[in-house]
Amino acid sequence: MKKLSIVVPCYNEAEVLPLFYPAVEKVVREIKDLNVEYWFVNDGSSDETLAEMRKLHIQDPERVHFLH
Repeated sequence: MKKLSIVVPCYNEAEVLPLFYPAVEKVVREIKDLNVEYWFVNDGSSDETLAEMRKLHIQDPERVHFLH
């Protein structure tokens, strides 16, 4: 099985992250034999980006990771 790591730099993306993740998931789920992991990197955000990253990690702890 192939592995794809998606690295997402985030700067004040609290409003976007809840939309981004399900949109990408919809696409990657259609690709057979692909193991996907996400790395969200908080790049000094001053909004609730970190909280949104944590929520995504709680939803999918095996595949969603974040750096702050």
